Amino acid sequence: MKPTNEILKAAIEYQQHGYSVIPILPGAKNPPVKWMNRCYKSADECPDDGWKKENPNAEWGKAGKDQILKWWKKFPKANVAIICGEISGIDCLDADGPFALDNLEGQSGVKIHETVSESTGRDGGGKHLIFKYHGGGLKNWQGFASNGNDSKCDLKTNGGYFVAAPSIHKSGKPYQWEVDPLIEDPELFPPQLIKFISDWHIKDHGVDGGREKVDPEKWLKNGIPDGQKYHDSYRYACTCIARNFAFDETVTCLETLFNKCDPLPKEGPSAAAVKIATEAYKKHGDER
Repeated sequence: MKPTNEILKAAIEYQQHGYSVIPILPGAKNPPVKWMNRCYKSADECPDDGWKKENPNAEWGKAGKDQILKWWKKFPKANVAIICGEISGIDCLDADGPFALDNLEGQSGVKIHETVSESTGRDGGGKHLIFKYHGGGLKNWQGFASNGNDSKCDLKTNGGYFVAAPSIHKSGKPYQWEVDPLIEDPELFPPQLIKFISDWHIKDHGVDGGREKVDPEKWLKNGIPDGQKYHDSYRYACTCIARNFAFDETVTCLETLFNKCDPLPKEGPSAAAVKIATEAYKKHGDER
C-alpha cells in the first residue's frame, strides 16, 4: 500500500530511519493508540508496571510499516510523533516560547550549537532541538529554565515523544525541519547541559527525585519564594483542577497567593492569576 499523504509518508520515512513513531490526532496531546510498548524494546525495560499488567499481550518495540499503515488508515488526518530515548537513539529539548533558549543559555552558561531542529508552529515561537540519546540518568522533565516570561524548556527522553514535521500545530502552522534528521545526524547532548538539567531536577524535587507537595497553606502565610512563583502557582492551579474547582475559584485562590509574594508578580496579582489559571485549564481542564 502506497502512502497517500505527506504526514504518513514522513512517518514511514522516520520508521525506516530507525525512529519509533506513533500517531497524534490534530489538536490533541495524547496518542489515540496504545503506545507505551513502543517506547521500549521489551517489557523488562518499561518502568510502568501498571501499564504492563493491563496490557499483558502487548507487542514491544518499534512499530513496523504495516502497523503504521493501519494506524493512518484508521486516523488519516493524524499528525506524527517520534518517541524519544534509547528506543530511537535521540532526546528532544523542547524550547517552548520566544525566550526559552535565551533563558536556558543564560541560566546554564552553555552555548547551544546547531543540531537537528524544527520550528513547532507555536504562536510566539517554539523549537525542538534533537540530540543523540544522553545514555541514561535523565528523566522527562517540564518547565526548567523558566523565569516568568512565558518561556520554558522541557526534556523528552525515555517514555516521552515530540510531534514532528510536517505535522500541523494547533495554531494552524506546520512543524518544519530547520536541520532535517533524514539528512543530518543529531549532535551529542552537551554534557554541561545534562548536568544543568539534572541539577535543576534535584533542586526542584530533592536529592531522591521526590516532588515536594504543593503547600498553599505555607504559601498563604509566607508567599511563594521568588524565582518559583510561576512554576509553583501553575502546580497549584493543577491541583485545583484535580479537585474540580471552577475556573473563577482557581483564579481567586491564585490571586490570594500572589498577593502574599514579595516581590509581587510584575504584571500584578490579578493578571498573573488569570494568566496561570488560563494556561493550566487550557492544558488540563478538558481532561478532568
